[in-house]
Amino acid sequence: MKSCDEFYPLSDKIAFACSEDLFDLSKDVGERKTKAEKFPQVVEELKKELEKWEAQIKQPMWPCREAPGEWVVDGVKLKICI
Repeated sequence: MKSCDEFYPLSDKIAFACSEDLFDLSKDVGERKTKAEKFPQVVEELKKELEKWEAQIKQPMWPCREAPGEWVVDGVKLKICI
């Protein structure tokens, strides 16, 4: 899996927020209490599933038309395609 800083690129076109939190949404819809430390094996399984999914993602077949302006989130400059 790619390194997990604030954001990581899925491709040169897409970036996702990254965390290793795990929530029980049936009891914590506000995602306030992470269960990651209690269930590290579940976190690892989900990371492996994410890796498999990421390997299947293909780049868009159309060219990137960059959105006007500068897009910065938490100090990370993003390339936004429209």
